[in-house]
Amino acid sequence: MTRLTLKDEGYPFKKICQGHKWVGRVYKNADGKYVGKIGTNESKPQATERAAFEAVGAVHLGHASAEALHQHNSQVRAKNRAVNARVNHAMEGLRRGDFSAMDKLLDDVLRGEKKP
Repeated sequence: MTRLTLKDEGYPFKKICQGHKWVGRVYKNADGKYVGKIGTNESKPQATERAAFEAVGAVHLGHASAEALHQHNSQVRAKNRAVNARVNHAMEGLRRGDFSAMDKLLDDVLRGEKKP
């Protein structure tokens, strides 16, 4: 998982960081619009710093646009919620002394049919 963050550290631009590493910046053009730059990727001028950050970040992470990245993240979050619900159900069964849900979960994982 890669996390990009936008940090304001008092410079005339805002830093784009990946973890602790500084990878890019968002700056204001002479026309008052904001541009994001990571390596050779540069966003089109945007109305807000956040929009420029999201546009260049999406391209940097291999997506066509910020909307495509939002859609991908939404799908990942939904999948993670389903996985967590399954594991939580198994753990609640264990707390009650019912091992059937955990047995099913482990059987599926060991057979390679489903990930936890």
